[in-house]
Amino acid sequence: LSFNAERKNSDVTLSWKISGEINMKQYEIQRADNNGSFKTVATLNALNSLKDQSYAITDRNAFNLSSTVQYRLKQVDGDGTFSYSMTITVKSNAAITDISFANPFNGALKLQLNLATAQQVAVNIYDMQGKLVASEKPKTYNASANTIILNSTGNLKSGLYIFKINAGTEQA
Repeated sequence: LSFNAERKNSDVTLSWKISGEINMKQYEIQRADNNGSFKTVATLNALNSLKDQSYAITDRNAFNLSSTVQYRLKQVDGDGTFSYSMTITVKSNAAITDISFANPFNGALKLQLNLATAQQVAVNIYDMQGKLVASEKPKTYNASANTIILNSTGNLKSGLYIFKINAGTEQA
């Protein structure tokens, strides 16, 4: 259902939610120190419940080798097959620590934005010709997890779009 990372000083807390967990063996948190080479840093056994489950681990001193780290979740089934989540990038000094949203989406775009500190955030969506097609006016959001709903995306047709977030002086 979700996979998130939140920076707290030099630590990164990773959390994820699963629905309908059947015949699952374990979850591995893998980290790459900005070099693309992922290594397992934590393993948790699956609870194998039909109810929604939440998991979390903290990667202590995550920025010892690099100021930017990448995480992915490896889901291992009981038969040994596995799949990977999306990759999340976390910077030690970044205002924006994580952005996630459903892709594709229909109607209002709901995004999860994690901030290291409270920031004024503006969101803009452009078509492939660079024309602004949807936006969220600048608003101040708190540190940690924030949910932003872009109602202005309800009229967008299927296609490719460029998503731009400005948080303070940082752009993603």
